[in-house]
Amino acid sequence: MEPRREHPHRRAGRVRTARGCLRTGTDVYLNPANAATDLVPATPGAVEIATSGADADDIEIVLDTARTTELGTEGYELQIASDGVTITAADERGAFYGTRSLSQLLRQTTTLPAGSSLDVPMYEERGVTLCACQINIQTDFIDRLLTDMADLKLNHLLLEMKLETDDPRNNTWSYYTRDDVAELVAKADVLGIDVIPEINSPGHLGIWLEHRPDLQLRNNAGNRNQNQLDLSHPEALDFYTGLVDQYDGVFTTDYWHMGADEYMMRPSPSPPTVRSAPT
Repeated sequence: MEPRREHPHRRAGRVRTARGCLRTGTDVYLNPANAATDLVPATPGAVEIATSGADADDIEIVLDTARTTELGTEGYELQIASDGVTITAADERGAFYGTRSLSQLLRQTTTLPAGSSLDVPMYEERGVTLCACQINIQTDFIDRLLTDMADLKLNHLLLEMKLETDDPRNNTWSYYTRDDVAELVAKADVLGIDVIPEINSPGHLGIWLEHRPDLQLRNNAGNRNQNQLDLSHPEALDFYTGLVDQYDGVFTTDYWHMGADEYMMRPSPSPPTVRSAPT
């Protein structure tokens, strides 16, 4: 912040957007159902949401596409003065991040120091990896994690998890229902967070291979390893892509993560079946 002399006291008031630029209800950062409590949760009293021109003492959100080169899609400028607060961004995502910063300030105090701040992310991808694959992590925790990620302006969640499938044999260990995940993804979409699913493979597949011994990789002694997929098996690829297909329609991302770590870690020679498998 660049301090100025005036220190405005934020009173209960209206959250307005200039020039009718805010299309409420469809944007990533504002939903009419929760905007009043989400944008400024620490503001006392009732908050009115308006899309007409801003008055004195309003919190004004401005979308200015002329500043795209300067701010990009996720940058914003926050200005605090005696006559109100203005968040300026070139894109709706940047405007949302501006409201995150303002919300955090208002949680600490309702008297804000005057000044201005320009915030543009250095990295395009900023995220968290959560392994909810073989342990139970409650959906309430993931829901809260999404809220915290939005406050920190993180935009990617890599989620290693087991989703219920059409094959009841797979619905063991800790798994999530399609409705559970769809609800979390819907919230993430509103917060501008891309949730990327992962089924780790070809190692760490024990929770999927426990009922498919025919696909379990054999070592040099002929013993099966339940955690490792035999890549030389003619059904191996179809088995894995079939699992991926079960996740389709629940996630909205364009990406998929297949893990690919810790497969045959020991320094012993590769099993003959894998050495001879086509690549």
